[in-house]
Amino acid sequence: QLAEIGPTETVLDIGSGPGTAVIDAVKRFGAEHAIGIEPAGVLRAASAVRAAVRGTGATTKFIDGTAEALPVPDACADVVVAVNSLHPWEDVDRGLAEVARVLRPGGRFVASDEDFSHGDHPRGDDPHADWPAVDYDRVVEVCGQLDMTVEMARATADGVPVQTVTARKP
Repeated sequence: QLAEIGPTETVLDIGSGPGTAVIDAVKRFGAEHAIGIEPAGVLRAASAVRAAVRGTGATTKFIDGTAEALPVPDACADVVVAVNSLHPWEDVDRGLAEVARVLRPGGRFVASDEDFSHGDHPRGDDPHADWPAVDYDRVVEVCGQLDMTVEMARATADGVPVQTVTARKP
């Protein structure tokens, strides 16, 4: 919803995991094309099966890659999302430069992760308790350096603190 995905748009999900955001981009928001970037082969395969079962196989694809070297052409995406996937990026600055490279003019980037640094985060009960916290202040700074307009928000979703960045390429 934050990405304001439209029916003629192409969506790219970095760290697509089980493919949920890619499939939802098509099913719920009508994206014309949705691409999941996922380095784990087993997750890509499972996502492709899930997309076929949910009826989005013709408009979704899952490809091998990482945030730091997105295997797609320049200016190919209207929306790039990263949901609970910034924590394993090896080089956040390079990953964000790649986001800026693949976004079309006016394109949007939305990233959201659990805020593991927040005192109210239920780390002990969380299956992701070993994930590192994401420095969202740095994400905001780098997006600004890449000439994107950017906003950060903190909220609680289902009792878990989250941080979200929304950015727009001029």
